[in-house]
Amino acid sequence: MNERVIVEYISVDKYINEQNPRISRKSVVTFDILRLIAAILVVFHHYLYSGIVDHYKGGIGEIFAGNFMFPDLIPYSWWGWIGVYIFFVISGFVIAMSAQGKSATDFAIGRFVRIYPALFVFATLAFVVLAAVSSVSGADLLWAWLRALTLVPRGPWIDGAIWTLTIEVLFYALIFMLIVANKQKLITTCTNAYLMLAAVFWLAVFAERYAGYHIVGLSFSQIASSYPAKFFLLTTGSFFALGIHLYEAYLKGYNVRRLFSIGASIAISVAALHAFAISSPAVTQFGQSPFVPVIAWLVAVAACLVAIPIERRHTPAKVYRQFGRRLGLITYPLYLINQITGAFLAYTLFKIGLPPFAAVIGGVGLILVISWLFAEFVEPVLRLNLEKACRLAVSPLTAEIAARGET
Repeated sequence: MNERVIVEYISVDKYINEQNPRISRKSVVTFDILRLIAAILVVFHHYLYSGIVDHYKGGIGEIFAGNFMFPDLIPYSWWGWIGVYIFFVISGFVIAMSAQGKSATDFAIGRFVRIYPALFVFATLAFVVLAAVSSVSGADLLWAWLRALTLVPRGPWIDGAIWTLTIEVLFYALIFMLIVANKQKLITTCTNAYLMLAAVFWLAVFAERYAGYHIVGLSFSQIASSYPAKFFLLTTGSFFALGIHLYEAYLKGYNVRRLFSIGASIAISVAALHAFAISSPAVTQFGQSPFVPVIAWLVAVAACLVAIPIERRHTPAKVYRQFGRRLGLITYPLYLINQITGAFLAYTLFKIGLPPFAAVIGGVGLILVISWLFAEFVEPVLRLNLEKACRLAVSPLTAEIAARGET
């Protein structure tokens, strides 16, 4: 049997040190900090804004039951959804880095063990919470839980946050196919081809919206605002593309071609953000400016653009990289816990006597602590054992493929 597929027992500490970028691979500390900031933006968007506009069963609005209304804070909270699109940029960077020098098996297992433990734990917690407080039937909750665990592209899921994971997984699948074909070097080329397609699409959207040009039977504006367009990366792919080009710049530095690709990715992403913003109730009902989320996202991107040449030339000390990585690792569980379980914790604090805003702050504090405990002590153990199981499961197939290659 090929030695690469033999899984030996290693301690959790050794696993973390060898498998995570905090020790063995350079990481951009700024990106790790931005990930946490992005997650916190999403949390406050949910707690301070979604309680006002979210009225569907099984969502945060039902959990809050009209007790968390902060209309004066809408200007500061409604645009927190841009955190998701900061995640997508960083994901493009990380996946481009992860694809280098890895087999398709290693890449697939790495992505699976990164996503699934936290997904299973927090989707199950959300199921328990909603079973206790929601008016949704048990059968519907069970189906929503199963959709979340299998990442079915079509909701409803047990937690509305799952929609972003379905998009992430499709992006992973595209990179996986390039690795299977041994065409990792074409990632940038494919990304640029996508950007040209996306540019044509957004030109058509704006021509229809602002110049009145229409194609009979086809509405580009409706397509742009649809979930399928997000899922199939038509309106979300530019964020991943930007991350990919930022990684290339991190490896090789800025030049005219890379700066042009980065600029194109940013321009297309700005078009997408503006389209998402103008359909938000904050804009249509509460009179907010659609340019606020665009500007906030551009500030985050500017931080990335500045950080890359600095951290490329001057690697932060190991202790700062470790600290930044630990902050970054909190973001995934924080993202998964906040909308259902976290909202329930905040509501519980409210029910025991805290004022609504104090309950929100207390709920945020609780989910930060839970996310840190999970990321630091629980997730490494789950990931280690799941990876061992995955490698044992695929080892016969890997060995057979290796044997065929030798013959």
